[in-house]
Amino acid sequence: MDLATLPSETFWWQHSLKNSKVLDEDGKWVTQGGSYTDLWEEYNCYAFAINRVELPHFYDSGVWLSYQPGNMSGVVDAVLPDTIDELVGIIQADFLNMGYSDFSASRTLPTINSTQELICVRKGLTDYHFMRYDLQTDAWYHKPSITAVLRYNGTPSNAVDWNNEASYKGRVYKPTKIYDSDIVYITYTKNQINVADSMDSTAIIHYGKMYSMN
Repeated sequence: MDLATLPSETFWWQHSLKNSKVLDEDGKWVTQGGSYTDLWEEYNCYAFAINRVELPHFYDSGVWLSYQPGNMSGVVDAVLPDTIDELVGIIQADFLNMGYSDFSASRTLPTINSTQELICVRKGLTDYHFMRYDLQTDAWYHKPSITAVLRYNGTPSNAVDWNNEASYKGRVYKPTKIYDSDIVYITYTKNQINVADSMDSTAIIHYGKMYSMN
């Protein structure tokens, strides 16, 4: 699922992204081309969504290039479940094992505050995909497999199917997969550490949004 593969070269044409934009070398969000860093080949949409892009991997990802749902809770083969609700259950088990708190899943888009994270997930017939919301920029970001980070146009909605269009090393690839299940929105509280005895001395562990890694 979300394998580190790209369509054959015969599927590539110089065309525009339709549902997202990619950051170019000048720091502008564009629909053609796009900048790229080789570090992006080391993690996929799930790792990007939950900010687990550490190298080497802290959890066992089995035969996969990067994390799959179930890796953090011990399901290293990561067989794609039949329903989106089963997939969310696996994600919840991962979050519990990682120590993330206040997990909540809903088919309705929630609002969050500065101490919370918001992601969403959707599945297709043979794959899944994640997006991550950034409160500071009020935008959704995602990363199809090993390709560049994209900024989604608008707010994820069941009314518009997702696909795996991508920008990879300056080339825009047409989609080959569709994600059309219900979207499930997931919120959770950021990890915190207590740095002193004072009640107001809790420090947020900030690990960055990584919508660009220039």
